[in-house]
Amino acid sequence: MAGKDGIRKAKDFYKKAIEEYKRAKEEQSDILFRDAGEKGWNAVVLATNYIIKEVTGKKVRSNRERREKIREVEESNGNFRKYRFRERFMARAYFLHMNCFYDGMYTEGELEEDLKRVKEYIRDAEKVINKGLNPAG
Repeated sequence: MAGKDGIRKAKDFYKKAIEEYKRAKEEQSDILFRDAGEKGWNAVVLATNYIIKEVTGKKVRSNRERREKIREVEESNGNFRKYRFRERFMARAYFLHMNCFYDGMYTEGELEEDLKRVKEYIRDAEKVINKGLNPAG
C-alpha cells in the first residue's frame, strides 16, 4: 500500500508542477517557473523512491542513495535496464533541480519539455511495477 501512495504523491507533484508552470507563463514569473521545475523534480524523486521501495523493499533518503539503488535495480533486472531510470533521474536532477530551480537557467520551452519527460518517467515507473517486471513483485 505504501508503494501506491508513493506513486500517487509523484503524480500529485507532477500535477502541481504543471499548474505552477501555467501560472508562471501567465504571470511571466521567474519564481513560479523555478517552483514548477522543483515540483517536477520532486515528482521524479518520489517515482524513483516508489521503484526502489517496490523492488528492494528499502527506503532511501538521499539522492546518492537513489542513484546507487536505482543502478542496482537496473543491474539486477534486465526489464528495468531498457527504461534507463538512472540516466533519466540524473538528467532531471541536472536540469530541473540544479539548472532551473537553483541557477535560474532555463527557457520556457526547455522547462515544458522536461516536465513532459517527468510525466513519462512516472508512467514508466508505474508500468514496470504494475506489469510485475520486478523480482520482488
